[in-house]
Amino acid sequence: MVKLVFSIILPLLIFAQVRPARIDVFYDSITGAVDHRTFGSGDEMVENFSMPGIDTMLSKSSISFLRMGGFSADYYDWEAYNYEGAFYLDCLDTLILSLPLTFGIDSLLRLADRIGLPVLLTVNFQINDPRKAARMVEYCNGDTNTPMGRIRLQRGHAAPYNITYWAIGNEPDISGLFFPGWNITFCRHFGIPFARWHWRDSVFVTPPLFGNLVRDYCDSMRTHSPIPLKIVGASLAGNLAWIGPVVGPNNTRINLVDLHYYPNYDTLADSARYGLWLASPDTSTPWRPAFEPWLDQVRDSIRRYSGGNQIDLAIFEYNSGIIFAEDPVWWNYVNCLFVADVIGHMMWKNISMAGVYCVYDKPDTAYYPTFSIIRGDSLSHRAAVHVIRLYRQTVGTNVLKTVSNAVANGRGLEVYGSRRVNGDIALVFINKDPHNAYAATIYHRGFVSTKQARKWTITNDAPLRAPWNGTTGIVDRGYITSSDSTTITDTITRYSVTALVVERRTEIAENVDVRIPPPVRISVLPNPSKGKVFFNLSFGGVLDRRTSLYIYDASGRIIRSLSLFPVLSSLCTISWDGSTNQGSIVPPGVYFARFRNGKHSVTQSLVRISSR
Repeated sequence: MVKLVFSIILPLLIFAQVRPARIDVFYDSITGAVDHRTFGSGDEMVENFSMPGIDTMLSKSSISFLRMGGFSADYYDWEAYNYEGAFYLDCLDTLILSLPLTFGIDSLLRLADRIGLPVLLTVNFQINDPRKAARMVEYCNGDTNTPMGRIRLQRGHAAPYNITYWAIGNEPDISGLFFPGWNITFCRHFGIPFARWHWRDSVFVTPPLFGNLVRDYCDSMRTHSPIPLKIVGASLAGNLAWIGPVVGPNNTRINLVDLHYYPNYDTLADSARYGLWLASPDTSTPWRPAFEPWLDQVRDSIRRYSGGNQIDLAIFEYNSGIIFAEDPVWWNYVNCLFVADVIGHMMWKNISMAGVYCVYDKPDTAYYPTFSIIRGDSLSHRAAVHVIRLYRQTVGTNVLKTVSNAVANGRGLEVYGSRRVNGDIALVFINKDPHNAYAATIYHRGFVSTKQARKWTITNDAPLRAPWNGTTGIVDRGYITSSDSTTITDTITRYSVTALVVERRTEIAENVDVRIPPPVRISVLPNPSKGKVFFNLSFGGVLDRRTSLYIYDASGRIIRSLSLFPVLSSLCTISWDGSTNQGSIVPPGVYFARFRNGKHSVTQSLVRISSR
């Protein structure tokens, strides 16, 4: 297995060079805000997360939310088998099987509660049953006086899950498409209840029919939720002709449109293909235009039919492509460079929510997982997880115009910049060149530094087998220095992701240690609260490993401590379900949350009220 890591490194060292690169960062040119919901992931509605240890792996991944949907959403009956659910397998277009599931909606949402992970749920569009979708919403959000809330109580969960984000189906625009890889015609049972599905069915949704469906679903779902819902009106595989018929009639009902980004299709993998796949966000492929012009095209189409209403664009599924190649070099390590680049492009284009697909793959040792960022066959993180953690650890609150002269048509050095809460500059470099390092000279215009920057790297420094999957993860390289307060130079290793945080010089910095984080902030939502609350935290500098969020009662006694690791971001959200360190639920009353980082702390009061 050691030979596998050498299969990347040794041939490349023969031709290794160091090329020059110029990076210009324009400190006063803010192009938008960083939305940490861009650092999400997702999976199939029928995914089974019961494997021991998956809670920890999900938590340590630092993903900001989990979008549950995928192909299976429209073959999923969430109420079947006493609410454990069933997946209807449309086998070879000749046989339909109802497969009972063992990890139902309660299991999923309890897991999400335990690790404080926000979830987006997808309702089935194929059966065209808005009442079934409404029951699912009421089951998740209704109180125990509602019919579905009472069923949830009987199943052992009295408090509502309070799910805000919902999607109506998955990729209706591929209805009728025959996929030879699985020998299946997608979504051929439109409007037919599960009990009446037949192998001869060939009924497909059309854009106008789906527009009517979205209207009925939105109205029915919102009627059955006591909390406001954010609804994804369409999650499309890429057919932009669906946007008008869906968005136009529903532009006051829906909040987001979701487009999926898979720019490549292949069944083989080799170094030549790696280059094509890594370059695809910056170039056109037979399946997608270059990423940023494509986003502009999608946004223009949404805006045309929005009626002036705010409808955001999300990318809830993206990966390098539909690549059915069991290649550990690509999936374990090199694909992380693609993920890092796409995240950077989405930050630059101000995408509000996104999720790399998928978060986890089946724990089947006979099957090599491809798309997942967490391997189920070995329960280990791939390099893409470390990329998400690195972004969340370093990225700031505002996107800065940042230009690299070494992009090389998507095969060289990409750089994405942001401004942190404390005024520092955060830069993420993606070197997609397999042979060459870059000696990058960074010119930070309109910004005076302390002549030092903190550096972290993700490199191919470990065997490709689990648990390393090609890398030891994020390595803290300490501080690099410069003789000039307006430039700094660093070498960016080939096939790597590097983050630099360039420290800003202030008047205070002349007299004190500039590494001390600036004052911290905390807000609480909702406040007052009947159930779970979310603490939105922001801070400058680097999160101290001794930092925790403490909850105090009115007498000043610590009743709960909430660890902030592995959340390593200048902006992060931590949830609290009202439980103490001993697991009991606190009574209604006034409580205090205290967040401390380094020498700075902040306290915020919160009120818990009775859920009755």
